[in-house]
Amino acid sequence: MKRLGAVTAVLLLVVACDQAGGPQTAKLSPAESAASATPSGQLKQLLSSNAKVIGYLDSADKPSVIASFKNGWLEWRTDAGHSPIAQGQVEVFNGPDRTCIGFENKYSKFAAQGAEQYLVCEALEAIADSNSLPRAQDFHFPPKTLFIQYQPPGRTGFTQYYYAAARRAAQSR
Repeated sequence: MKRLGAVTAVLLLVVACDQAGGPQTAKLSPAESAASATPSGQLKQLLSSNAKVIGYLDSADKPSVIASFKNGWLEWRTDAGHSPIAQGQVEVFNGPDRTCIGFENKYSKFAAQGAEQYLVCEALEAIADSNSLPRAQDFHFPPKTLFIQYQPPGRTGFTQYYYAAARRAAQSR
């Protein structure tokens, strides 16, 4: 009887741990048609104005990520005073509840698990997401809200979201 109880406890622990990790958000697909490959609205304005987008968790005064657009390219930084940790030519990515502009890095140290995605997104409908990372946080993005998303290669981590504050090129000098 004790053995059956121990086996049951181990199985319950395994199931609980598997559920605590939660599902990893699926990678967004690049736009397939010419019409959907052109950003619109806020994303178009960010791209055309060479804007800087600050990604933050608590306050825009304490940025976690800085995404800078320059002539059709996106540079991704974790510190304003340092070189980009990643950069790539901007593409449009579509999901059922969001449209994003950014790039896929297919040449990371985890390339065998797939590409990582660096994205600045606009919610098309309300999005709610919770994570169980050490900085566990609930994210709520109403429609037309800008946010930043980092999608790691498959099986190497969890989707990271940041609230976004945009600064046009003239403001960021």
